[in-house]
Amino acid sequence: EFCQKFDERVRSLGGIDFFLGGIGPDGHIAFNMPGSGHDSTTRLVRLNYPTAAQAAVDLGGIEYARDKLAMTLGLGTICSKRDSIIIIAAVGEGKAKVVRDALLSHVSEDVPATAFHSHTGCVLYVSRGAVKELPNRRAIHLQRQLDDCASCGESVDSVRDRVIDEGFINTALQQRCSIESLRQEHLQSTPTGRLALRTVDACGPLS
Repeated sequence: EFCQKFDERVRSLGGIDFFLGGIGPDGHIAFNMPGSGHDSTTRLVRLNYPTAAQAAVDLGGIEYARDKLAMTLGLGTICSKRDSIIIIAAVGEGKAKVVRDALLSHVSEDVPATAFHSHTGCVLYVSRGAVKELPNRRAIHLQRQLDDCASCGESVDSVRDRVIDEGFINTALQQRCSIESLRQEHLQSTPTGRLALRTVDACGPLS
């Protein structure tokens, strides 16, 4: 009842003007975990293990966070004011997958952050590590490794093999096919695939 009254009060005042939050290791926003409706309201939720583990740092240990109920703003509540500002932050390579899913997935309740795709006031702030799974950024990162391998003490062959492996594997995953069935047009369709092709052309085929 309190959650319902709280939500009604927020909406009666015109909605939330400014929301600042993070994105959890499983993609949760506030305590809206995967599976939360994009029209969800303020409510009590039972924390899943990834969310409880992250909250345990602030709550004094996992024994205090596991299987607990938490009050959360709903995704619908956060987005209810169409001209509001929503800022989501993600830091570190541990958030790279959820950042990729948040930006590249189709709108789905399995990915809470996709609720913000249609909200023009949402901004995602990320660290360099948090964007490593984005295709263009990953290709840039791999290209830098190729350029800098001599100064980093890593062999050219080792870096070349990694670039080609990632290009083929990532493209196969995106195309949903086996590596053996990849064609050149498949590789040309992805940033890491194009880099792999350029690497093969420049250095010669793998032995």
